[in-house]
Amino acid sequence: KRSMDRNALHIKMRVGRNRNSWVKNCVSIGLASGFVEPLESTGIFFIQHAIEQLVTYFPRGRNDEFSIKSYNQTVADLIDGVREFLTLHYVAGTRSDNPFWKSTKNDLFIPEGLKERLDLWKVRLPSKRTIKSTYHGFPQYSYCSMLLGLGHRPAQNSPILDHMGDAAALQVFDRIRAKSEQLKRSLPSHYEYLAAKYGRPEISIGTAG
Repeated sequence: KRSMDRNALHIKMRVGRNRNSWVKNCVSIGLASGFVEPLESTGIFFIQHAIEQLVTYFPRGRNDEFSIKSYNQTVADLIDGVREFLTLHYVAGTRSDNPFWKSTKNDLFIPEGLKERLDLWKVRLPSKRTIKSTYHGFPQYSYCSMLLGLGHRPAQNSPILDHMGDAAALQVFDRIRAKSEQLKRSLPSHYEYLAAKYGRPEISIGTAG
């Protein structure tokens, strides 16, 4: 029987972002501009976003300091927002059964703005107004999914539900349940979709290369 004891492979990562991604006539794109741990695999997203912003703010034959400043702020806000969302993965968990999860409660640096929002989310789930206001790729439902998946349960429901009867809410849940069942019956499997898309129904799951 093989031993399950293994030494962990520690990978050193230089995490952070440039103070300014655009300096004079040089622009750092994607991971050259900033890096956060690959928990949400945002590297390609950083590249795409930076190129889109560069096209938006690109100066027309002159050194436009306002455009450069706006570009730098937009890219910085994006990376900082992703950092906050990644931090949420650790600090919102309810586990404390080993040193790793205990350290996420005691040793992890939490950005000040996120601390305030975490206090609010103890009462109610995130809304568009209570996540980081600048664009960073993770909408309201991503925050809700993360918190609920980690066992977080707000102490209060949304106030609007106090003015709705249970019957209306149960009808909505029934419609969602029925739609889910209908989609499961009608949609193709992953294999069926790929086989049809590439015209290769002879591919079997066990031999696909």
